[in-house]
Amino acid sequence: MKKLYPLFLTSSILFGSDFTIEPVGDLQLRYENKTKTYTPLGQSIYKKEKNSYDDSVFGGTFGLKGKYEEFEVASLVYGSKSLQSKESDTLKIEKTIHNNTFDDYAYLGELYLKSTINNHTFTLGRQTKNSSLIDTNHRLTNNSYEALRYQNIQEKSEFEIFYFDKVSSSSLANSVPFNHKYGFLGYGLGFYIDGFADISTHILNKNYDTAGAFHLQGKIGDKANYARVENLFVDNFFDTFYLEGKVSSEPFSFRTALVYQTSVGENVVEKHYGKNLESKLYQGEVEYKKENLSLTYRVAHTPSDTNAIYNGTMLSPFSNKVAWIVGLNTAHGFIADTTSQQIMLLNTVNSFRVPFTFVTSYVQYDIGKNNGLQTNPIKTKEFYGHIRAYLSKQLSCVAQYSKVKDIDILTENTEDTRLYLEYKF
Repeated sequence: MKKLYPLFLTSSILFGSDFTIEPVGDLQLRYENKTKTYTPLGQSIYKKEKNSYDDSVFGGTFGLKGKYEEFEVASLVYGSKSLQSKESDTLKIEKTIHNNTFDDYAYLGELYLKSTINNHTFTLGRQTKNSSLIDTNHRLTNNSYEALRYQNIQEKSEFEIFYFDKVSSSSLANSVPFNHKYGFLGYGLGFYIDGFADISTHILNKNYDTAGAFHLQGKIGDKANYARVENLFVDNFFDTFYLEGKVSSEPFSFRTALVYQTSVGENVVEKHYGKNLESKLYQGEVEYKKENLSLTYRVAHTPSDTNAIYNGTMLSPFSNKVAWIVGLNTAHGFIADTTSQQIMLLNTVNSFRVPFTFVTSYVQYDIGKNNGLQTNPIKTKEFYGHIRAYLSKQLSCVAQYSKVKDIDILTENTEDTRLYLEYKF
């Protein structure tokens, strides 16, 4: 990766009469308001019954992309600027829109050179990726990776090899109930680093000498019917296998997936936790879709597993797409001994020539129900609504509301309202 920048600079030879350049990115003007009501235990820890705060920022990604024949070069800055004074009370700061020190930030998030010859595409540099095990996890900014990438995309088949050794996280890890022994599943210990760090620092906040990570992905079929497999091997950390299948018979579609993960190597993660780690996640989905309306039911189960991480989760520190059931303020489907369910209604309409998207969802997590890990069970429930109005092809406004009951043993209720304008180049 040290040769990345000289290589990028040599791309200047591409400039010529056929060279095109255009702005790229995604900018947001964002406001959030959150209110938390604490349980008696939470009140004893936080010394208050309720916590209410708001936060507003301007930020996102912005840069330029140039094309010349089969070559593409791009450079984007990632950043966030607070629009109000910094709170001294860290409980009153929205962590997903600031860095790990709750400050403003700006850094070079993407810088890559891409070449496409027939169906073969090669990409080198800081780049994003979207799959189940590695994705952008987009909020204000994206997960970005210093990587080498090869893709072969045919009409009904895809194959990809992705190697990376550094990552820049898009957010702090989601909070989960700390009184449960978690499966080897979740967001990892990754934090908002406002820059790139090696993989081990991203996962365990400590620099270990690892050989990086390899991701293989293959798919056969089309959008309606397909089989897809992924494998993510992270040296001295874990090996994750993901298998997904989908079949459709209008107006219904059926999808299912299995995730299986084990720890690998004795020098880092197994030494850190003192044992071999293993876990599984099963999930299924039924969708009814008719014109501009869709109704989806999802269910997932993560079995109890004595080979679990205590006080941490890990399945994919590089993705929030592994578990399909993820609410605005909950991501508990990763936790061992959990059965999760979600029902979601999506509708798109045109009103006064403005397209609207409406989403309503109910999510329920039964955590520790079988008590296989000898913990106190929690039933977390979340309702959320989402409205997006497309003011133009590039400009949209969004309103989101979420209410969660029993998110963990410290918090009885959480209410979250988000409003933002988004401009996509």
